[in-house]
Amino acid sequence: MKATVSSAAFSPFADRYKALDYPSNCETITILNVTPLEVEAHFSFERDLKADTFLVEPPSMRLKPNEKQKLSIWAYPTSAGLVEDKLVCRIKENPEPVVFPLCCQGVKVELRVSPKHVHFNRLLLHREDSKTLVLRNSTLLPVAWRLCGLENLGEDFSVSQREGIVGPRTEFDVHLYFKPTKALNIEKKIRLEVSDAENILGIVQTENILVSAEGYDVAPIINIPKGQWTPQNKAVWVRCLALAGEQPKRLGWGSMQAWPGHIKRVSCKLSGVKGCQGTASLESLAPELCSVQVGLGA
Repeated sequence: MKATVSSAAFSPFADRYKALDYPSNCETITILNVTPLEVEAHFSFERDLKADTFLVEPPSMRLKPNEKQKLSIWAYPTSAGLVEDKLVCRIKENPEPVVFPLCCQGVKVELRVSPKHVHFNRLLLHREDSKTLVLRNSTLLPVAWRLCGLENLGEDFSVSQREGIVGPRTEFDVHLYFKPTKALNIEKKIRLEVSDAENILGIVQTENILVSAEGYDVAPIINIPKGQWTPQNKAVWVRCLALAGEQPKRLGWGSMQAWPGHIKRVSCKLSGVKGCQGTASLESLAPELCSVQVGLGA
């Protein structure tokens, strides 16, 4: 009797993999009886006597002369790392067994995520900031992932991708975006769920990721005193600007009346500003007729 292969090496697969339900974790060899006599063969493992990792099907077979049959060997390791054994074929009335070396690689499904605290810069309304989550897969198998709890952050947050698969020994970037449409200060957690790519084991790992962000608004309070009407009155337009970042934002405007030689003081207060510089400026339709001083508070 002979077999078509002398050894079997299994591809890496996840710990606690129930191989009998998944043919991709099975190796098949062909047993051929080359003798002129009928042969009865029994199969077992040299070390794994309780079939904790390896399983053979069928455990025995009867072959007529020149008959061949398929022998399936399943593997499902219970821990990470290399597992080696030998398949022993004992033939009835033959004192010399036939031995087939076996090995399989157990892999623990997991991802490393960084950072675990996503802190967005403090933003003026309608500005946008982005941060990156790095998912690292150091294993020999593809790993599936999914972000949960994003709805708790609200509509001001979005992500480039909610779920996917990270290939073996690679990393993947997930981008988080924050664009506040209203004033808020938030600190909430989202959850990363990890499973094997075929979802055989279910969720095997969860990681909490803290997200903190603040969006603020700037509201102008412009105090423009009333002037007396004369035929030479001209309108002076008041504009208040808040400097936040690279570009100023026009917050509002008002108007007042002025007359030649008279000085009026206009105050512009910025409410909601915290660590923000403010400026106020005046534009006159007839600067040759009026002179205006500006006072700014925050």
